[in-house]
Amino acid sequence: MRFQSLRTADAGAVVAAMRSGFETRPEVREVRVLAHATEREGTNFLGLVASRVPPPAHLDLIGAYTPF
Repeated sequence: MRFQSLRTADAGAVVAAMRSGFETRPEVREVRVLAHATEREGTNFLGLVASRVPPPAHLDLIGAYTPF
């Protein structure tokens, strides 16, 4: 998720919102929040969620990743 033009002081609220929205789900492995402060536009935050879900039975990894 992307949060734009916030104050740096909003970091705690962004992290809390990401954690409460995703950490309780059993498939979620990790929640991260990255911040980038700019001089004119405030701070931008990027929320990343890593999850583990079994791949579908029909997923063809051989054909998709075989170099030709």
